[in-house]
Amino acid sequence: LELIVCFKKGIDIAQNWQDIYTDEELEQFKAADAEYSEEEKAAYHQKWNDVIKRVEAQRSADPSATAPESLALAREWHESDLDALYHIFSELETTDFFPIAPTREKAEKWLGWMQSEQEQHGHCLWAAECKQQAQIIGIVGLSHVWHFPEYADMVEVGWYLLPEHWGNGYATQAGHAIIAYGFEQLALPKIIGIGVTANTASKIIAERVGMRYVKDVKHPRFAPNDPMHHQVLYQITRDEYR
Repeated sequence: LELIVCFKKGIDIAQNWQDIYTDEELEQFKAADAEYSEEEKAAYHQKWNDVIKRVEAQRSADPSATAPESLALAREWHESDLDALYHIFSELETTDFFPIAPTREKAEKWLGWMQSEQEQHGHCLWAAECKQQAQIIGIVGLSHVWHFPEYADMVEVGWYLLPEHWGNGYATQAGHAIIAYGFEQLALPKIIGIGVTANTASKIIAERVGMRYVKDVKHPRFAPNDPMHHQVLYQITRDEYR
């Protein structure tokens, strides 16, 4: 994996990386977690089926429109990115696992927060772009675990992509490159990942980029009957990365 790091220009990610989900994995993505109620499982299953149908329909109509291409850049945020960020926050399928209310005010505050994180720590959750389109397709990067007090001193890798770009391996590309940056450039001792238990796709990506399951955790900001309350902790240490 070739990685060129330069934050003023972005992170160049895996120009020739081809990592497409298998049919078996797509079936796994559709499965709801057994611990949820029948209503919750049905809602999650229906939501995922709707996304899969939409992506498959796009590919059938014009296979070249959704053909894999290089993710290319994970770069800093600019004020001019506000509309694109607001669009990401407004996508139902994305915000199910990225719980920020889709308002322009919150998007503006979040953008400013990420700019501050970048300036202070040399990393944040960056804007993910496709090289050929120069289009922001999601959010990827490294962030402090502000939402879990017991892990507040750790750094977490994250990937949140617009649904029309799922299944092209972009999150896996970003995960590999960002973990490399965290260990090789920031000299982090450990990188963790915390995600919703029901988000099977994200758990598969975590394992693909070398992370291992540690334990189940409960999100302190959500009630026990909320699917967001049930989460899983993954991690990779510097020694494991080597």
